[in-house]
Amino acid sequence: MLNILQKYSESETLEWGYYKLQKDGKWGIIDHKGNICMPYEYDEIQYDWVDSMDEINVVVRKGEKWGLFVIGFNNELVLPCEYDDVAVAFNTESQWIDVKKGGKWGRFQK
Repeated sequence: MLNILQKYSESETLEWGYYKLQKDGKWGIIDHKGNICMPYEYDEIQYDWVDSMDEINVVVRKGEKWGLFVIGFNNELVLPCEYDDVAVAFNTESQWIDVKKGGKWGRFQK
């Protein structure tokens, strides 16, 4: 794994064997085997929380807009980068994502 990490300009170890890496000025995430879980296309990524061992939520930015990428079984962008702000919150019973667009806030229940 060290050989893989040395190819990138910046890296950060996340939980459960995932790595946040920068390639050509863009951020992505790989797993412990070197498989790309989140493509290198984001200007900024904020590792938010581990929902379980099966799912990691990552707030992502492209340009000036924010979205949410979920690393798990499908590794997918669940909220496109079209929001002015994205805030993830949870308690023991539920999880939600607050989004701001055009000066107004909304909430997605997860």
